[in-house]
Amino acid sequence: MICVEYLRCTVLIVLTMNICAQKTKSDTMLNAKNVNGPLQNIQKTQSIKQETSLNSNDKNIMELNAYNSVTLLPNRSVCGLLSDEERIFGGESTDIDEFPWLARIKYVLDSGKEVYACAGSLITQNYVLTAAHCVVNLTIKEVRLGDWNTETETDCQGRVCSDPAVDVSVSQVKIFPEYRKSDTFKGDVALLRLQKPIYYSDFVRPICLPITDDTIRQDNSSKSIYWTAGWGKTENENKANIKQKLAISAVPIGDCRNKQPIITDKTAPFVICAGGVAGKDTCVGDSGGSLVKQMTINKTTNWFLVGVTSYGYRFCGSEGRPGLYARITPLLHWILNNIED
Repeated sequence: MICVEYLRCTVLIVLTMNICAQKTKSDTMLNAKNVNGPLQNIQKTQSIKQETSLNSNDKNIMELNAYNSVTLLPNRSVCGLLSDEERIFGGESTDIDEFPWLARIKYVLDSGKEVYACAGSLITQNYVLTAAHCVVNLTIKEVRLGDWNTETETDCQGRVCSDPAVDVSVSQVKIFPEYRKSDTFKGDVALLRLQKPIYYSDFVRPICLPITDDTIRQDNSSKSIYWTAGWGKTENENKANIKQKLAISAVPIGDCRNKQPIITDKTAPFVICAGGVAGKDTCVGDSGGSLVKQMTINKTTNWFLVGVTSYGYRFCGSEGRPGLYARITPLLHWILNNIED
């Protein structure tokens, strides 16, 4: 079994630029400490902070509403809205207005070349949530929101054309403090502070966070169906130009640990396992991208962010090899404690 950060799948297109010089820890497991290779020497332009952690196990879920930052989160009339025609199947192109919270992250290499690799999710007008392994020892220039077709300046689907994509610089990076490359399954998340607020539109909207009892209880049941999206590999092993989407089923953590024994008792509560069906995996998505779920509260259905694309089997789409996602609910206190107006 070979388990790797999804970042390593998404940057295969720039391997010739030495974005990922990788070494194996053994015949079966890769050394996460070396995953970024030469990028470790890049001088970062952002202010990167390891913020003080909060022990969510000691806090009642109801205390989430005690954070002043809760008022910064978009309400359900704005976040995670279903598009007019939701048509989710395995591995197909999205409609132009689907998954409008998805952000592409642009990096600057040692050579000065700029490339897109990881993804993230817009959670407020000022913050994008992504994977910690997508920011450690890397230089991020900006994020792009509102993209659909990466090869066109103006995106159109039939008679519907989106607004131009929005590029905004990243002013600060906050990494979950308990994240370690050597123990990456615990809190593989980071916050990107945007240099200026984002204005919402039909094509740029935030995803809801599960901050209520009703939504938290639904985040990781054994019968959950999740969705992911991005510009990762298609079934033909090509990088997608148009944003793709994929439905994947939850895998019970016990079954997942049998297949991914590197998950420990300590890290299991921080992980969601999903997928593992041949030919259908988060190769469709991008490292740091969103794992979302539809939840209905008071007869209204929204999309909620429940996980961040983190690790997976080396050969994406392998039968019986589920992907691993950083679970959001144990990290909500940290997220709310670290977002500002």
